[in-house]
Amino acid sequence: MSKNWLQLVTPPALHDRTPIADRHATWLELFFDLVFVVAIAELGHLLADSLTIDGITEFVGLFVPVWWVWSTHSYYGDVFDQDDVVFPIASIVVMLGVIIWSFTFPAALYRGAVAFILVYVFLRLVNIGLYLIASRTVPEARELATKSSIGNAIGLSFWIVSLAVSPPLQYGLWAVGLIIEISWTPVVYMLLEDVPIQRSHMDERFGLFTIVVLGESILGVASGTTDTNWQATAAIIAVAGFLIAVCFWWLYFAYSDSNIVNRFIRSDWIGAIRGSLYVYGHLPVFACITAFGIGIETTIVAGAEGHEFVGASQLILFGSTAGFLVTVTIIQWAGLHALPRSTIVTRFVGASIILVLATVSSHLGVLLTILLLAGTFIVLVAIEIPRIGSTRGIEQSI
Repeated sequence: MSKNWLQLVTPPALHDRTPIADRHATWLELFFDLVFVVAIAELGHLLADSLTIDGITEFVGLFVPVWWVWSTHSYYGDVFDQDDVVFPIASIVVMLGVIIWSFTFPAALYRGAVAFILVYVFLRLVNIGLYLIASRTVPEARELATKSSIGNAIGLSFWIVSLAVSPPLQYGLWAVGLIIEISWTPVVYMLLEDVPIQRSHMDERFGLFTIVVLGESILGVASGTTDTNWQATAAIIAVAGFLIAVCFWWLYFAYSDSNIVNRFIRSDWIGAIRGSLYVYGHLPVFACITAFGIGIETTIVAGAEGHEFVGASQLILFGSTAGFLVTVTIIQWAGLHALPRSTIVTRFVGASIILVLATVSSHLGVLLTILLLAGTFIVLVAIEIPRIGSTRGIEQSI
């Protein structure tokens, strides 16, 4: 029997009825992630147009709220099962809002901050509204939903107040608001007397978003090579860049576990701290992968034109690769029962080698430096493969 519109508007419920092993991202969630490619691509373009320390700062400053919008909406859908039209419509509204929001990025830190703030406030109000609905309709999650909406509203109030002030105070209010919102969720879970039972699949969502930002890195390789008409030097650097991106993929997914968030939800306060490190550690991982795409694109062009590494371009390439190694190791250490100590050591040695390459790159030249950088990642992967079995094990664990 078909449903009428009133029957489709049903209250949300906790995701506690589906076995963990059977829960995967929905088509709507995949579509939702894909739309964020627009925002990430725009942030990448801004960084490419301003290869300076200020440009890097602006990139990071804008990347955080974009990641937070994705995280909060994704996590609401992870907790609550809405078999009706409300959540899909809310998701579509957020998707459209993110596309519009991306148009405000170029002027967000200049005279166009008002539009940037207003769209952000709207996107966050949609999320708060969903939690308020859940607080009224899901008794077993009322405390979680109510406290979550209160904390998010407090943080969002700083953004609203920032409309009345000018930089740099305005940026300070954004930072305070984000800090309150981001830190509120783990605090709520540590204070809850009765944590509601849920079946999380956020681990898979993080993995899928990693694929999204890796796609941007591959696009950077392709764009840089196309701009140089496939000159030999550019082609070699592009292949090296592609191999580094493949190593990013391997290093991230080699120790994937689809039940990490579920374990943390049911753990003590120490587990909650490690869980927060795992969840929020994905922010620098995503930012480093995105920045690498821009770094390798500019390096391809520089190599083809016979230029050397200069300024922030050098910082972006080496900072993103070393940063990825460090942060992916941290989140895997926090998320797993035990990340092999040998793996931790070799990865930090690899990050140290990358920093050494950064200091001597002007003497080695672009081509040799990139080959050594790619070689460092390939050696790291080659060392780790025997430790976890084989690449087939990776495919089975995703």
